[in-house]
Amino acid sequence: MITIISTTSASAKAVTKLDKNKYQLLLLFSDYIEVRTYKEYETLLIGKNTLSYKGTGADIKRGRLAYIESLDEILSKVKGDKVILVGCTGGGMAGGIKVLADALIKANKELSIIVTTPFIFEGPKRNGNSKAVINDLKTLNIDFTEINYDMNGLDKNLNIIELYEYYGDVAYNKIEEILMF
Repeated sequence: MITIISTTSASAKAVTKLDKNKYQLLLLFSDYIEVRTYKEYETLLIGKNTLSYKGTGADIKRGRLAYIESLDEILSKVKGDKVILVGCTGGGMAGGIKVLADALIKANKELSIIVTTPFIFEGPKRNGNSKAVINDLKTLNIDFTEINYDMNGLDKNLNIIELYEYYGDVAYNKIEEILMF
C-alpha cells in the first residue's frame, strides 16, 4: 500500500486526481471548510485545539503546533509503508511538514516529498516561509522535489485559479513519476 498525503488545499487538487481505490489518499487540512469540500476523501482536520478550526493565517509556527498536536492521529491513519507527502511551502501548514516527515521516517516509512513554492506576487511572508521550510526539508536524507511556481513562459493572462490548476498538474505528474518506480 502506498499512502499519498496532501498537506494543503492546493496540493489536494493534485492528489485527488489519483485513484483512491488504488492508493490511500489522506488529505490534511487546518480549516473546516476545506474538509467539507473533500468529504468523499479521507480527510483529517489537524490542530483542532491549536487553531480552533480557523486555519493558520499563513503562520508557520501555528502550523507546526497544529501538526505536533495531531501527529499521533495522522500517523494512526497512514497505512502505507511508502508515503508521498505533497504540499505547498508558503502557507502556515508548511510549518509542520518537517515535523510530519521526521515522524514518518522514525516510523520506518519510505518517504518522498514534493513541495511547491509560492508565486512571487504572494508576497514576502509566504516566500520567506517557503525558503525556511525548504531549507529545513533539504536536511533530510529522502527523495525531495521542489516545484517552483515560476510564471516565465506561461500565458500572462492566466488567472490565479488557472495558475494553480497548471501547477497542480505539474505536481500530479511528479507524483505519477514517483509511483512508476
